[in-house]
Amino acid sequence: EAPKHDLPTSSVSNTSCRGADTLKAEKIMLRGLLRCVPRLGPTRPAPALFGNRGFGRTATSTTTRTGGAVLPMRTFSSDGGGRYEAGRRDQVAWGKAMRDAEPDWILALFEQEGDAFSARNLATVAHRVAKRGGRRFSKDPRICRLAEECVSRIGDFNAQDFANISWAFAKAGFPATKLFESIAAEAQSRLGEFTAQALANTAWAFAKAGVPATELFEAIAAEAQPRLREFNAQELANTAWAFATADVPATELFGAIAAEAQPRIGEFNSQALANTAWAFATADVPAPQLFEAIAAEAQPRLREFNAQE
Repeated sequence: EAPKHDLPTSSVSNTSCRGADTLKAEKIMLRGLLRCVPRLGPTRPAPALFGNRGFGRTATSTTTRTGGAVLPMRTFSSDGGGRYEAGRRDQVAWGKAMRDAEPDWILALFEQEGDAFSARNLATVAHRVAKRGGRRFSKDPRICRLAEECVSRIGDFNAQDFANISWAFAKAGFPATKLFESIAAEAQSRLGEFTAQALANTAWAFAKAGVPATELFEAIAAEAQPRLREFNAQELANTAWAFATADVPATELFGAIAAEAQPRIGEFNSQALANTAWAFATADVPAPQLFEAIAAEAQPRLREFNAQE
């Protein structure tokens, strides 16, 4: 079973850390909403959304409704060199609009302005469409274009982006073999930048997508094993599930997961308990003490388990 742990992401980060291309892309995205989203209501002054704070003294703003999301439209300023300054509140509002928007709305925006998206924008689009749309958009041609665009920008993504994108395409069930292969090649040497969650979700995504990536899995095992204390219960279960599903031998990693999971077994939900037991059995890794702990934890909680678990 696919793990329940959804990978959170943020399309918003500190303005000082953002490049000119990212800020310019967000400007273009905001403009694109007016052109490519048909369900637009009348504009009204920004204070109706933000109270007396507005966007600041020098900003000219209106707001518009886009399929359930309220999005501020701000006048962006340029320093004359093509660098655009986007206020923190603008970035937060754009991120909220993406979180609240329907997948078709997001894909329409990508179809209209996708060439100008930053790498983080692409990762966010993929994640939001997968999280809200699931497999409903697996045959949408715009998803194919999104995969192609991600491949062409593979060197621009950071560790979180790699995890988000791989999770998204696995979740959506879209056959993006070339994209997964590109992620594997690029991410393998950068796994030290990955958080515990990103490592677990990347492994899960490749296993779920059924894309062979033995070298990537071996690198994830080497990176994850000494860091298992950073993993929460769901991430431990997801990692074990991924290696068992991908049929990648990792006896030492499984042994370390068993040692880490056993004293923390009370933190596992029913699916994590079931997936962990399944993973160790499928990988044929002896772990009698872990299985005893799982049995003791599961028995009084069996009402939490569904039929498959």
